[in-house]
Amino acid sequence: MNRNRILGFAGLLTAVTICAGCSQQTAGTPSADTSSSSSQTGAPKVAQPLDPGAYLGNPCTIVPDQTITQLGYTDPGTPNTTSQTAVTGGPSCQWIMPDSAKTINIAIQRSSSGTDNGGIAKILSLNGSLFSFAEPTDVSGYPAAYADTQDDRPRGACSLWVGIQDDLTFLVATDQYSGAQDSCDTAKQIAAAVISKLQGGS
Repeated sequence: MNRNRILGFAGLLTAVTICAGCSQQTAGTPSADTSSSSSQTGAPKVAQPLDPGAYLGNPCTIVPDQTITQLGYTDPGTPNTTSQTAVTGGPSCQWIMPDSAKTINIAIQRSSSGTDNGGIAKILSLNGSLFSFAEPTDVSGYPAAYADTQDDRPRGACSLWVGIQDDLTFLVATDQYSGAQDSCDTAKQIAAAVISKLQGGS
């Protein structure tokens, strides 16, 4: 992941969490804001919420080792739990493929103070403001969206947000893949593996 992409990833996590906090203050209560965001964006509720709490201290372990290895990553991931980005936007982990520019980043959008980012409803509501696009999809039955500040999917960078609670997402960001399908298929494969692990799989 090049330096500009790293800075963009860090800024994105922080900005989304800050936007969620500001929106809640404006609405008066978090529950009122969530209802409003869901109705405005059409984001579905999360029918079976998942708890990522066990992985906040070491976000690299939220992705099964087998999945990472199958994708060609042999070096362990590098966790980020103490930087200002991690404190504000949530813990993350980065894998870098040896002898390649390919990278995978995963982040859980829960700040160290316990603030969540507003879920998929919030992600979709930021289309046209923070995000230049936000396209709904789903991963293993959970609401999701491809969204970023600019659309770099054709050059092999894909950002996929997945709602695991009504007010909480995790983000998978791939970079330096061969194109939109390659990068987004990889992101979706990782996201599905994360959901399976959160559901009790290995």
